Amino acid sequence: MSLACYVLYLEHDNRPHEVWAFATHEEAELFAVSVAHDIWIDCEGGDPETDEFPFGEQLHEILQQNNEYFRLYRCEDEESQQLTLLRNPARRSRITQQRHSLLRVTPSFMQENVMSQFTPFRVEVLFRHYRNDLPPGLLRALEPLKLRYEVIPTQDPYEDTAFGMISGHTELAEDDIGDWVQKIIAPFNGDVLSWGFAWRWTP
Repeated sequence: MSLACYVLYLEHDNRPHEVWAFATHEEAELFAVSVAHDIWIDCEGGDPETDEFPFGEQLHEILQQNNEYFRLYRCEDEESQQLTLLRNPARRSRITQQRHSLLRVTPSFMQENVMSQFTPFRVEVLFRHYRNDLPPGLLRALEPLKLRYEVIPTQDPYEDTAFGMISGHTELAEDDIGDWVQKIIAPFNGDVLSWGFAWRWTP
């Protein structure tokens, strides 16, 4: 079973960057189009009722003029590959027609009507140099995957590492959960400590 994860970055010149993780390339691309669509409306005055949504180089120029930069990576087996994003005119019609679908439903592999088929799990993690604070963008990265984060408090006033628990549901084998979560939290300087299915969790 593939453990690939698609990590989408939105970099800003004037505020903290944002990061999301998705199970499929299509979900990442649809989400990027939805965000770009909102930027086009808010910053360029685009009217979805009368104006044609830009794509390809024109869309990238609009994003860059507003100090917004997208990057998409496919991460698997400790390797990452940057993918082309929002540039293929042949995909324009299908993607723009579906651009709001990702905002209306949860990702395909985590839809509520099949959630009972997945196994609950928990993963203990740490983030260096954050103390008890959340790394910026972490919750935004976990949300599309229907993952939850709980802070594990530390009493050491000199501790410079934040500890927490990530939980959710998965169809992965128990041995594969740690590697999958590691790919998601690696951009935040995070590391997995231990993991397991929820009903036999032993930290």
